Amino acid sequence: MIIFSAILLVFILKKAVHCQLHETTLSMLPEDVYKRLEVVPKLIPQAPQDWCDVRFPTGTKFDKGAMVAAKAIRRRPTVTWKGEPGALYTVFMYGVNKYINKIVMFADLILQDFYLHWIVVNVPGNQLSAPENKITSGIEWFEFLKPLIPPYTVTHRYVILVYKQDHPLPENGTAIYDEGFADFPSHEVFVHNETLGEPVCGNLCIIRT
Repeated sequence: MIIFSAILLVFILKKAVHCQLHETTLSMLPEDVYKRLEVVPKLIPQAPQDWCDVRFPTGTKFDKGAMVAAKAIRRRPTVTWKGEPGALYTVFMYGVNKYINKIVMFADLILQDFYLHWIVVNVPGNQLSAPENKITSGIEWFEFLKPLIPPYTVTHRYVILVYKQDHPLPENGTAIYDEGFADFPSHEVFVHNETLGEPVCGNLCIIRT
């Protein structure tokens, strides 16, 4: 009976959060969406000014905070943005695991705020593509990690961020932060260390389990 009650409570809370987010999704401006989903300021201090296109082999895409099924985004996506000729870019993917709008379950309290899921650096032009789940350009500093959704949690967001580089980054980036990124710094520190500035674009979703 206790287990059933706990499962029912999680279901009710998920419905409450999803309905609240759907009902308040009036503005699709990046600043409003990132703040509403609390990616700003929890992960980045300010939102990118533009959206990038994020599409997975299943046909699913990140669409300005819309809900997607976790099973539909388990392989590397193709990311497209408005690039500058000759410029290089870094692409990040993060899981944002903390609760939204003060609605929280016990499992949310023991999770990290963010989980790194992907880094590709030195991407030229305006697209990072991954046919057959392998990137065709750039250097993968951190291999793609499919979504991991712990049980008894309410909401999870996944975000793609694209940064313009002011110089090429080294090929052995993983060595800089230890094997397996055990000592990977916060996103803010990483961006500062690599002088990436502000994200030029991004996109995000809410995971439906």
